[in-house]
Parts: sequence; structure tokens; C-alpha cells
Amino acid sequence: MKVVFSLLNAVSATMSISDVIRTSDQADVEYISLDRPVAATVDYSAAAVGAAGMASSYGLDGSGIGIAVIDSGIYPHADLQTTTGIGSRIV
Repeated sequence: MKVVFSLLNAVSATMSISDVIRTSDQADVEYISLDRPVAATVDYSAAAVGAAGMASSYGLDGSGIGIAVIDSGIYPHADLQTTTGIGSRIV
């Protein structure tokens, strides 16, 4: 089975080991990866369920709420910027 992606310079295919070796020898092949499981993130979940409108209808705006995450590998995502957009809330 083979799928060529139109928006990415990528192909997904089921291959034998000899096919992988032949493919890896091609000059325009940069990376070959095993199939990996992926999962959705929650970036769009609040909008999808109307959470912001529901919370604001009760007068809730998130002020006074603090969350601590202890993780040495945290990614400095734009959602973790300060409210001014200058600097990060990651300590």
C-alpha cells in the first residue's frame, strides 16, 4: 500500500526490508521512519465544544487560576507566553 501526500513532501508505504534498503539509497530520500502512533492535541478542543462561551456566560475568565507542570522536557509553545506575548510563563 502506498499513499503520496499532496501537501507534504512525503510518502507512506508498506515495504519489505529490501525495498527500504533500495529506497534509502535514493539521493532524494532524507529520512525513513517506522509507522508511529499519533494522538490529537487539545489545541482546538475548547473552541470545538464552545467552552469559552460557556465559561464566560458564568463570568469565568480564568483569572486567578494557576497550573503547575513539573516536566524537564516541556516545549515552549505559544500558549505558554505571557499575556503581553513577551516572554514565557515557563519557569
